[in-house]
Amino acid sequence: MTTSTPDGGRGTRGSGAQLALRVTAAVLGVATLAVGAVAVFVTENGAGAAALIAAGVALAVIGGVFDRIKAFEAAGVKVELAEVREKLATAASLEEAGQPELAAELRDEAIDLLSSSSPAALRFKQVRATPPGWQRTIELERQMHDWEEEARRVAPSLATLERGFDQGDEAGRAMALAMMVGAPAAASPRVAEAAIAHPRSAFEQFHGLRVAQTIARSAPAAPTTIALGEVVRENLEQGRFGSPDSDRCTLAKRILELVAPS
Repeated sequence: MTTSTPDGGRGTRGSGAQLALRVTAAVLGVATLAVGAVAVFVTENGAGAAALIAAGVALAVIGGVFDRIKAFEAAGVKVELAEVREKLATAASLEEAGQPELAAELRDEAIDLLSSSSPAALRFKQVRATPPGWQRTIELERQMHDWEEEARRVAPSLATLERGFDQGDEAGRAMALAMMVGAPAAASPRVAEAAIAHPRSAFEQFHGLRVAQTIARSAPAAPTTIALGEVVRENLEQGRFGSPDSDRCTLAKRILELVAPS
């Protein structure tokens, strides 16, 4: 049975209630997706974050908006849903085909995608692409400072930051290093060593040294800190930190004073 709509058309009975349900589901879906995206940054509970994301997807589908959402932004995280949607759909197909391991990998990639393209990271890339100079340095250091402050607020896990460094592009690696300085409990000696001994740029090497300094201040006598100090000493002696009066050389000497005080 049909009923007349206010504009003279014909609609099914209860369509108003259905519309309200779809709108509510759509709003809740996007909100839940946002919470799941932010959870990727601040928790080691990947399953919990994935569950939030999956719930958000389900609600958005019920609301009829998921296919039409290209991207949304929450807490500085820009989520590209088209690619997320494709990965989740492929993961579901693989699960049904009896390939749970591949499905899990794709779900992990979908979650990682939710944390890989924040506006701050995009700005970092844009600034890095400009000609070298004091203005560029100031802008880059301002962004590193902002990431440090964000880490103090959200307290990211060591595992999350290590993954961000290992799998990230230049901006992702820089963000991980800055956040390790802001959250000393999540500072990784392994990541610091990689940034110091095998940096992608002098900028990255400097901030790897800053992570090493953070670790040395927190645990100067720890075996991992002493080993990291040896990496710093070796690179300093081999002239890998630039001229003797460079910021990197100065910082390296300060680290060695912390690790092996005279």
